[in-house]
Amino acid sequence: MNYHICSLNQTHFTQIMDLQKIVAEHLTRPDLLNLKNDELIYARLKIPNSVIGAYDGGNLIGYHVMNMVDLTKELINIDVSWLPGTVTRITKLGPTAVHPAHRGKQLIAAMGLVQFDIIRQSDYYHAIATVSPYNYPSLKFLFSQGYQLIHIIVAYAGMLRFVLFRNFREDIQEEQYTLRVSHENIDTQQLLLAKHFHGYGICKTDKGHDIIYGYTE
Repeated sequence: MNYHICSLNQTHFTQIMDLQKIVAEHLTRPDLLNLKNDELIYARLKIPNSVIGAYDGGNLIGYHVMNMVDLTKELINIDVSWLPGTVTRITKLGPTAVHPAHRGKQLIAAMGLVQFDIIRQSDYYHAIATVSPYNYPSLKFLFSQGYQLIHIIVAYAGMLRFVLFRNFREDIQEEQYTLRVSHENIDTQQLLLAKHFHGYGICKTDKGHDIIYGYTE
């Protein structure tokens, strides 16, 4: 695997938009990626290390956007009233995309790990990511890094999204009372979340994938 990970700036905006068009043409579902994000990406490119890119030679094959937000001053583009009142400074991951020809090469993980190192060195140690229930690669990576599925929302003009959360200053606790639920069974997942369970893993099935839920005391 021969690719280069680096920080992007405003000079890379056209490359990102060109890549996004290619990704959009190959989506298996139209709701997998929110394409109305030009202004957000351009704004993030002005801030060092907020957008990470992956290159194969001179070709941009992936990007990963990070938005550090003070909830008392800025909007995060989704309702976060369900977050604990103590959370005011937060990092929101995404959007993220990888060229169709380069999927399966762990590029999401490679770019994400760079961003996680940046988060650890900052005072924005709470982080969330909104992910489509059908986006198996992103869910698998985030769960592997200790993220927990704690909320389900409808955002981005009607797109269903899992909200995953991590506090980078807390150790990962061992879950109890584990059970599995189909990623498409939203009603059951909402019920589990209301009972203070959280999603923490994923496994493939004949019909797609299940979300693994647990409970910590």
